[in-house]
Amino acid sequence: MRTQSNQLTHMLRPAVIALAFVATSAGAMNVMARLARPVFRIGDMVHFLPSGEATSDAGTRLLVHRSDQFGCVVNLDVLRQSGGSLLIDGRPAGADGNYRLHWAGRRTSLDSADCGSDAELIVSAGDLRILAAAADQPVPVAHDRVIVDKAASPTMR
Repeated sequence: MRTQSNQLTHMLRPAVIALAFVATSAGAMNVMARLARPVFRIGDMVHFLPSGEATSDAGTRLLVHRSDQFGCVVNLDVLRQSGGSLLIDGRPAGADGNYRLHWAGRRTSLDSADCGSDAELIVSAGDLRILAAAADQPVPVAHDRVIVDKAASPTMR
């Protein structure tokens, strides 16, 4: 009887090890996928320093919404040239995955679709990831502090 039990244990051991390996790998991949996607919080800021020169992504334009107004265009090349910042103000009610941002800068586009120098924008999570990746500060500032400007370096806590 004992030999049958030992044989069964030896036969099941590779299956148990393989199952444990698959479960560990799946968990690790889930963690890596979550880390690869930035988590945006209210108070995070995406900052563009003015460069004055054209970049290679000329023409990358995002159509964003504004509360109670027509949409407008955010041109990544213009943001890099003229500078500005986007502060995450919150999440609109009933907005699936959208964020409410406050834009402050010279302009967002060179044409009539410009959002202006000061605007409240509604942006999808995907578009916010594109903006953060294109910014000089690609990862949002920690939610417990907001650095307003690198030159003046005032910090709000």
